[in-house]
Amino acid sequence: EVDYGRGITPKTRRILLQTISRIGVVAIEGTTSNGTTSGHTEVVSAKLQELFQAPLQIILQTSGTCIGDKTDTIFRVCEAVFDLSSFSPRLVSSLFSSREHQDNPDYRKAVETIVELVVSGYQLASVPGDTPDNTCIQV
Repeated sequence: EVDYGRGITPKTRRILLQTISRIGVVAIEGTTSNGTTSGHTEVVSAKLQELFQAPLQIILQTSGTCIGDKTDTIFRVCEAVFDLSSFSPRLVSSLFSSREHQDNPDYRKAVETIVELVVSGYQLASVPGDTPDNTCIQV
């Protein structure tokens, strides 16, 4: 079981991440739209990047580990991916940029880990010769 602290749930954490990300992007775009860049912009950008790195580090820590329950690993990575989805699309899309993969190999490794876990999750869900009964099928 994961304990996020008193009063902190995954949903509230994601709302907070989404709000911080939006405010940060607005602050950065507002400062750079008039043609000047301030130290404030660099600080905001660095903090957004730091927040963005936290879920990536969780994904990277699970990469290549077979310790414990595979479903727990998949759960932790899913939580991290949901956290990543709280950030601005521009920031999230950098995970899938080939240029970013060259500049930051952690991005490539994180995407590879996510894909591998999705595939293994489907393999866990399907047992050869096992047919789901009607109570398991969602309509």
